[in-house]
Amino acid sequence: MLTKLKDSIELGKQLVQVFNEIKYLFIANKSDAREDLAEVFVEFSKFFDATNSVMYQFLSMSFQDNESLGSQRELLLRFKTGDLVRNINEARGHCSKIKQIYEEHLNPWFYKVLGTSNEKLDALNNLFEKMTEYDNNMFSATDEINNKLREYSELILGLLRQTKLQEANDKIWEIEQELSPYIKETNLLLAELINLKNEFTNK
Repeated sequence: MLTKLKDSIELGKQLVQVFNEIKYLFIANKSDAREDLAEVFVEFSKFFDATNSVMYQFLSMSFQDNESLGSQRELLLRFKTGDLVRNINEARGHCSKIKQIYEEHLNPWFYKVLGTSNEKLDALNNLFEKMTEYDNNMFSATDEINNKLREYSELILGLLRQTKLQEANDKIWEIEQELSPYIKETNLLLAELINLKNEFTNK
């Protein structure tokens, strides 16, 4: 089980839930901070978008004949060495940017709209405190995905060395069953984040 990835998805769900409940208060407020909030949604989405891209790339492999195996072996070796998963760290958003946006633009806006004593304000502040520290969790989730795909790659490379192409294809199918729930959850979360981003930029 990819527990760190699951934790990251849960944090994203919290973000979506909180803003779906109170967005009407902020969308109606004519402030440039709406664009800053939309940027947070985009920045937070980057990790999940990159994660899905890497998993799709792995699951799209197919082993049909010896002529096509060269490119597939190269891809498996890149997964085995962590080369492709490195793309997640390069593409993901950064907590330092989210923290800067929050402290300079969003926090004052939240206080202005909600007042100084408000349960909704407390929920927002707690949420952004978690988000501004999410780098460590994202690094852990990336390591977790890297280790899992390395394990799969070594297994499939072993089958290919024995020219067991059908068994290698069967293994990809098995892995797809394991990873599909994470991909589905991540896609749903990305759709929600995009919707929120659009709501705060199209008003």
